[in-house]
Amino acid sequence: MLEVDHLVPKSKGGPSEINNCITSCADCNRGKADVPLEEKIPEAFTENELIRCQELLERRAAMNRISRLGDQLRREEQCAVNQCLEHWNGYTRGPEGSQIELPERHVASFHQFVKRLPTSEIVDAIDVAMMAPSVRTDHHVWKYFCGVCWGKIRDVKKTTEDPPPISKEFVDE
Repeated sequence: MLEVDHLVPKSKGGPSEINNCITSCADCNRGKADVPLEEKIPEAFTENELIRCQELLERRAAMNRISRLGDQLRREEQCAVNQCLEHWNGYTRGPEGSQIELPERHVASFHQFVKRLPTSEIVDAIDVAMMAPSVRTDHHVWKYFCGVCWGKIRDVKKTTEDPPPISKEFVDE
């Protein structure tokens, strides 16, 4: 039976994160104890063991790259959300110029829109919603904005799913 083995042992501050965990048999895991994997290298490896070790090291490096990429994508997403929120907050209403209220729970929607649309499209949707003459309350501005974004998402989805029609001049008759 396989067990979770920490590359840097928990007792030495190693986290229980995916890029610090591997699977190993019970004997190997317990035999290694709290020694980092790099320090517990057997004196002689068989050819298959060397290949397996190399594969594990390559997987670990790939997992580290994926983790860094995920961190970068989250930072970029947050930056785009912040740009959209800044644009939203730049609008005011009424003679006293009060800011259009945006409840905190709506920020999650911006994250969803940023995952599906370019920031410029979301900014455009904000402009459309803010300038719509028929939209009177803050709540309706939000609903209108969401409708515009979902419409844009449907348009993008439709154009990527439906192949363009084949022109008759290219069809054999």
